[in-house]
Amino acid sequence: MSGLIGRWRRLAALALLALAALISAPTQSRAEWGGWESLGGVVLEEQSCTSWGANRIDCFARGTDRAMYHRWWDGSNWGGWENLGGVILDSPECVSWGANRIDCFARGTDAAMYHRWWDGSNWGGWENLGGVLLDKPDCVTWSANRIDCFARGTDAAMYHRWWDGRNWGGWENLGGVLLDRPDCTAWAANRIDCFARGTDAAMYHRWWDGRNWGGWENLGGTILETPNCTSWSANRIDCFARGTDRAMYHRWWDGRNWGGWENLGGTILEAPDCVNWGANRIDCFARGLDRAMYHRWWDGQNWGGWESLGGTILEQPECVSWGTNRLDCFARGTDRAMWHRWWSEVQPRTVRALTIRRHNTLAMTDGQADSILNDLGTVLTRNDGPGDVACAVGVTRNGAVGAFAETDGNLNTNAEVQQVFGLNGNIKVVPTVDFCGSAGFNTSIIGCGQTPGASFITERFTATQEGILWAHEFGHNTGLPHRTDTSDALMFPSIGSNRLRINASECGSYGGSALVSAFIVPVDMTVEAGGGNEAALMPVEEFVRQVWFEGLPLDVAARYSPADAQTLLNMLNDPAEVLYHENIANVIGMIGDPASTAALIDYVEQGPAGEGGAEGIEPDRAAAMAEKGRVSALVALGYIANRSEDPAALDYLIASTEPRVWTERDFAPVTGLSPETGAQDRTLSEYALIALGLSARPEAIAHLESLQGGGLRDGSFRATIQSEIGTALDIAGEVQTEGDVVDYYRNR
Repeated sequence: MSGLIGRWRRLAALALLALAALISAPTQSRAEWGGWESLGGVVLEEQSCTSWGANRIDCFARGTDRAMYHRWWDGSNWGGWENLGGVILDSPECVSWGANRIDCFARGTDAAMYHRWWDGSNWGGWENLGGVLLDKPDCVTWSANRIDCFARGTDAAMYHRWWDGRNWGGWENLGGVLLDRPDCTAWAANRIDCFARGTDAAMYHRWWDGRNWGGWENLGGTILETPNCTSWSANRIDCFARGTDRAMYHRWWDGRNWGGWENLGGTILEAPDCVNWGANRIDCFARGLDRAMYHRWWDGQNWGGWESLGGTILEQPECVSWGTNRLDCFARGTDRAMWHRWWSEVQPRTVRALTIRRHNTLAMTDGQADSILNDLGTVLTRNDGPGDVACAVGVTRNGAVGAFAETDGNLNTNAEVQQVFGLNGNIKVVPTVDFCGSAGFNTSIIGCGQTPGASFITERFTATQEGILWAHEFGHNTGLPHRTDTSDALMFPSIGSNRLRINASECGSYGGSALVSAFIVPVDMTVEAGGGNEAALMPVEEFVRQVWFEGLPLDVAARYSPADAQTLLNMLNDPAEVLYHENIANVIGMIGDPASTAALIDYVEQGPAGEGGAEGIEPDRAAAMAEKGRVSALVALGYIANRSEDPAALDYLIASTEPRVWTERDFAPVTGLSPETGAQDRTLSEYALIALGLSARPEAIAHLESLQGGGLRDGSFRATIQSEIGTALDIAGEVQTEGDVVDYYRNR
């Protein structure tokens, strides 16, 4: 035992040295502006944006048909525009009083206030809340399930309507004669402060203290439109307005007295929009004479700015903050689309330079590699919500993408995997990898990383998730095991667009400051609806639409029924399911029903019988997955031969080991793959050898042994497949030792 431990320590030390060679010195801390980014649409005036959680933004605007439209940032991507209907007279006013809750208010064609809301699952409304309003309402929330809306009535007084968690109250007349809509803010539970411009153009103040309304209080000044007021702590209010000289002016309440007006300069075309992301911090944005967006900020001691942030915008911007030192600003451009500029802090970074090599049968440009590395870096550096950290680790390409010719690129033996691991470079991209560590042969593997080490092997994958794939396998290189405490974890055993979160310990491993155990943590791959190995399986359609980094859990697949196999055969004949055909075929095989044999053979030779194509999938990706589906269907025949001793499956596999048989059959090659004559024939025959090994039938073993002795008509093919034959015989021996192919996978 001590010898093993000593060996592991030496290997771990070597791995750390290899990783250290990839690390450059950390860069200095900085923060920077991103954008402008066009978010499209054609909107009629400024948008209304709100945030209900970290890394979440929802924006609403009025479209050319005067309906309300919605665009949102979910932490990874922008969604929308979504048409939420209605016919509204101004831009909407939207607020949030809790996670995954949004309430939007707008003025309808009858000048009444209408309400539409998102409850976390569905949109409700439009609901007519009555009134006759002269402008859009202004709404605030001071606690969960509480909303207060204020608007100017036809008598120019301020009116109030509120939701108390059960019912709507109001309209309540709060008096005054207002020249524009009010602006209200809440700095504590049951506290509201409203500000408006009176007939003398001064700013007036009315407030609710939890029991009574106070005011109107004259706060002076001569302002050109509604002020903009914000609060960064209890009993603190800062109001900003445009003076007659078109400069920005500031008045503030410090808990005891009003200060100001303070002239903050500038020449701005509308009232500013001001937000705060922390105590004693304020950021104000306005449109300058050149129609660019300008920025002035209070850092707790001094005012900075004005700073030009460029752009050409048609109104004042709308800015929100969902976290410390984070600002997102939105404005309408000259094309009437919504544009976005953002400020975020970039922490000191450790930058790792990775050498990338591709098999010479695959294409990958430097630009494509950089795009994937950029996505990898985004996964690490962005905080995607609870349970995630923004990890200050960057990645960059070390030199041009290289090529290698060792192996045929289809790594269907462990020897080939180890050969590619031994090549120079950190990332090796291949057409197919079917072995990874002790997991055994599995056609549904998509990546394999040394744990720890300095190299990982990966297939090409769906473009939007390829950065996640690389980040996961790179995590193995840094020593990270799989993690199953949350399905949102980057190191979860299966891939998905939500697999983004890393914790502080994992971040330390990516940064090279910690070495996690070099052994992969055993993972319960039962992936069932309940707990325990005998819990009810998830629906088979859901099961096959998951993609596991180190391959589908085939022992679990064996627990599905012949009835499920029929469902899967229907999916296998649907070209729209091509991304999952390899999983589908593998599960059909592990179910082991000989009634599926004929359909699998038809699929191997002809592909899916259904009409249509793989819409929305890159053609190269669809072609590659179609070939993997055919290969997996061939392997599935080996599983059936093992589980049911089906002679039809076994005979077909034995005949398939000779490449020329495919030209003798009614075989339709996959379109869009290598034009090299016979390339697909040889690939299928290679996998027929492995499938015979998985069957572990005596006839299969006898045939494989005969091939070792030269029993193939194609001598050139025989010379290239000795490794596959050896692997197939090794697999057959392991399957026989375990008892059957199910235990071969279960006990690994």
